[in-house]
Amino acid sequence: MTSDVAKHGPRADVLVYHAPELDWDRFWAAPKPQHQLWALHSMESEEAYTVQQAAAPTWQRLDIQANYKLSAVLPGLIHVPVPYLNSGQYRGFTKRRPVMYTKTGLVLWMHNNCDAVSYRQQLVQQLMQLLPVDSPGACLRNMDASGLNSAAPTELMARYKFYLVFENVFGDPDWVSSTFFRALDAGTVPVVLGAPNVLKFAPGPRSIIRACDFNSQQDLAGYLLYLDSNDTAYREYLSWKEAGPSADFRSLMRTADLSPWCEMCIAAAQRTPWAFDGTTQQALAAHQHTKQEFDRLNAQLDRDASMPCRGKTAWWQVQPAEGGAALWTRDDAVHVPPG
Repeated sequence: MTSDVAKHGPRADVLVYHAPELDWDRFWAAPKPQHQLWALHSMESEEAYTVQQAAAPTWQRLDIQANYKLSAVLPGLIHVPVPYLNSGQYRGFTKRRPVMYTKTGLVLWMHNNCDAVSYRQQLVQQLMQLLPVDSPGACLRNMDASGLNSAAPTELMARYKFYLVFENVFGDPDWVSSTFFRALDAGTVPVVLGAPNVLKFAPGPRSIIRACDFNSQQDLAGYLLYLDSNDTAYREYLSWKEAGPSADFRSLMRTADLSPWCEMCIAAAQRTPWAFDGTTQQALAAHQHTKQEFDRLNAQLDRDASMPCRGKTAWWQVQPAEGGAALWTRDDAVHVPPG
């Protein structure tokens, strides 16, 4: 299995193309050996890279779809889910204990991609007029970021009560970026606008805030200000850190070590009369058992996380105009939480 077309392409059993870097001329001109499987791999949303979408002609030459989707969406292709994190990283979420007195800020947002198709930057800019949002990234920077290093973002998140996880694409099922998991790890509360089934990835029933559950940005800002003024209500969103993640999330931890590369190798091996030794047979059986558990869990999570948004308007789906509502004030934090 290889992604080096020039060096190993003709001899490989599986040739892996990376969607964001796909060389169209080479892809369409390359001869496809009869024995070879072609895979398209990507951890970027298919809404951002349309080559991954079901209607794209690319799929005429492909056999394997390897991406963030936890279930198959294209009939006739081998689907390989690619976890964002391994089980060791998932377990790390319970090690950090958020302490209230370390929370020196209210809302944080850090991004360097300022041209997202979701117009998230404009939405954040409007939210900044409703409550304090610190931004050390390249987009809407309003604080000094000179002292930040590679480990600092997680440490910085831990100092804030909320982190805005506004994805670069809204409405793509299973599209949950690593920023979401980093916020959970840090012990801040993610305020999420992105995948409609994001509850599927939540470590507890009250661990994240979905922006789509509010009728407007004003309502969302009001609720965050309410939580800022009510420590008891805010602590409920961090209780999973002390009690531990839910059983479903722990199951997700166990299936996170399902290797996508092993899946591709198995797909290739099933087309060739390989002779497996005893050790390999045991490893294959263990992998297949994990895959069956993953499929069962994914179907269950799809049912459990199918809660529709409670907001009466899809305010995030329209490109926002410049400007916004009145300036924030913590004295106005009298809003009640959503039911």
